[in-house]
Amino acid sequence: MAAEMTVVRHTLSRRALVRLLDEIDAVEQAGTPGGRWTAWLSPPEPPALATGMSWGQGPADAVQAIPDEAVTTAEGSSTGSVIFGSEADGIVLVPPFPLQERGRASGWDTRALRALLAREYLLGAVLLRLEGYAVGVLQGDRLLDSRTGSRWIHGRNRKGGQSQRRFERTREKHIQELFDDACQAAQDKFTPYAARLDYLVLGGDRHTLQAFLKRCRFLQGYASRTLDRVLPIAEPKRATLERLPALLWQSHLLMWSGAAGLDALGVRLPFQGPTASEEGRAREGDGHG
Repeated sequence: MAAEMTVVRHTLSRRALVRLLDEIDAVEQAGTPGGRWTAWLSPPEPPALATGMSWGQGPADAVQAIPDEAVTTAEGSSTGSVIFGSEADGIVLVPPFPLQERGRASGWDTRALRALLAREYLLGAVLLRLEGYAVGVLQGDRLLDSRTGSRWIHGRNRKGGQSQRRFERTREKHIQELFDDACQAAQDKFTPYAARLDYLVLGGDRHTLQAFLKRCRFLQGYASRTLDRVLPIAEPKRATLERLPALLWQSHLLMWSGAAGLDALGVRLPFQGPTASEEGRAREGDGHG
């Protein structure tokens, strides 16, 4: 059966995900048969899906039809996942922020994802590369406060000898000064919101951020609220902070289907035209007109 599976992946904006949930609700409300079920996996304790019945209410052979790629995506998400399954088809949605719900139900139920998308999370953001930093507080699509800064960090000296050692000491000093500046900026900007801050998001170079967090004791206190993902930020600037909400609210989609193809789901992706079945019905309607 695995050889007959069709699997597609997409990244969805906040608005596109809402439109997709509308499509899912429309299929559910139509009441067409198909053994549909919903499962919610919240981090950080995804169930072991290899046993088969962890996801669905349906028969074991239907659950075993889930491709390995979908299982890996759902279980590997640091923000949890929602699975809309049927007898041989399904959708895995990885939300942008941690899912609080956990469990399973018959039918397709979009309420948990809709509740998450309706929230206006208060976020602290630290974007850092060796050329500079940008620190901001965001809520919804708004940048509430920010600070940016930069320091000149020389590249590595490869000549060797005492000259290289002096150069490396100077370079390390400049890096530490950059880290201290960024840490102070985070403390100044986050402290007024500390009690209400939902999550801390990081962007830039992962290795630089790891070294920075070891030095910045203030942000160590936010460890339990720090999202695992590191945003791919090339330039830590205020303009980048202003564009950040679009990146933060991206969700990831995986759809799979058996031999009947993805149209069997009856769900139209937000960036697609009508499904093949819809086009067929439209042609039939034209023929009888």
